[in-house]
Amino acid sequence: VIAGARKGPWTLAANLNVDWVVSGPDHGPPDLQLATKLGYSLDKDTSIGVESYNALGTTHRLSRFADGDHQTFLVMDRGFGRWDLNLGVGYGYGAPEDRWIVKLIVGVPIGS
Repeated sequence: VIAGARKGPWTLAANLNVDWVVSGPDHGPPDLQLATKLGYSLDKDTSIGVESYNALGTTHRLSRFADGDHQTFLVMDRGFGRWDLNLGVGYGYGAPEDRWIVKLIVGVPIGS
């Protein structure tokens, strides 16, 4: 589920992720994660912003905020024709901690 709003150059969005194991020995209830983003458009192809990813627990038991895995990123989004690039530098906190993180997501056009 993704929800968002735009006002002028600003974008605010939230995404609830539900993850589960489809095979292997580690079966359990689905995990929940809330991802949020606040972005500012510099031009039609480039924006900068802050993204946050927060573990909420499982569908059977929500966890305390301090017990979950959390990351906050400074990000840049850039369009290159039909391709997209999301580059971010972030920091993990909570438990378990990831500390410093660099992420790169390339959006590849599929179909026409």
